[in-house]
Amino acid sequence: MKIKNKLSKKNQKSQVEFINITHEVQEVIDGSGIRDGQVLVFSPHSTASIAINEDESLLLQDFQRLLYRLVPIDERYSHDLFELKRANRSDGRSNGHSHCKDFCLA
Repeated sequence: MKIKNKLSKKNQKSQVEFINITHEVQEVIDGSGIRDGQVLVFSPHSTASIAINEDESLLLQDFQRLLYRLVPIDERYSHDLFELKRANRSDGRSNGHSHCKDFCLA
């Protein structure tokens, strides 16, 4: 069985960002020499999502507006109450909204 691995890092420029990786995935497939198989695309980070949809600018604006409406930044998120956390150490960033936005895209 042939396996091809490719790590790709993306740096975000804004809080909510949609990045089309279709061409990058296709390049890996084309360069792999594998004719039949499966592709696994994943994000190891808990505040990033992989979603399949149309890459149409007005639709992406709609998604962004929807996410901000469903998960406003200025809402209180229990995840951000660092003084209540005992099990996991926090890096001090208030990112409860980011985890919730990720959940909406899943």
